[in-house]
Amino acid sequence: MPARYDFRKIISESYGVLLVAAVIGLAAGYLLENHLPRHVAIFLMMVPPLNSMGGNIGSVLAARLSSALHLGVVTPDFQRQRVLGINITASGVLGIISFFVIGASFFFIEYLVFSGALMTSFKIMLIFFSAGLLLTVILIGVTVTSTFISYKRGIDPDNVVMPIVTTLGDIGGIASLIILIHLIGV
Repeated sequence: MPARYDFRKIISESYGVLLVAAVIGLAAGYLLENHLPRHVAIFLMMVPPLNSMGGNIGSVLAARLSSALHLGVVTPDFQRQRVLGINITASGVLGIISFFVIGASFFFIEYLVFSGALMTSFKIMLIFFSAGLLLTVILIGVTVTSTFISYKRGIDPDNVVMPIVTTLGDIGGIASLIILIHLIGV
């Protein structure tokens, strides 16, 4: 059995990251609780799809980069590489499309269910879309960096990168949402 599929290696490389992820998740909840504006319901509705979509985009990129590293198609030197560029660009485009479509859904939910005010609904959509774009940029950077660093240190990225990406995606999603709520205002 190859060393990277060794049971003990998988457990020893993964458990610490998962414990840290749990603590960071608690911090994300604290941020959310202490920074809620008056449109609490619509913003609470935004958290699951924002964090889920961000985590999904980062996880897919992590899996693709990890496979590319193992196959030797990409090298962990942060140099400009065609395959790396294609994967980063595809992740960015997926973020733009996904967060726009979901943001448009929030526009209609806010307009039809909550406020009936066109400008408020537009701001709600803009907050979600912008928070999603900010999160996508953050997670692309975190994914590439953590994948390359773990690989260079002899740690299988498949064991550690996805928990890192999804956890930082959770706290990054909430932080991005809070930042955009304060910048755009509702």
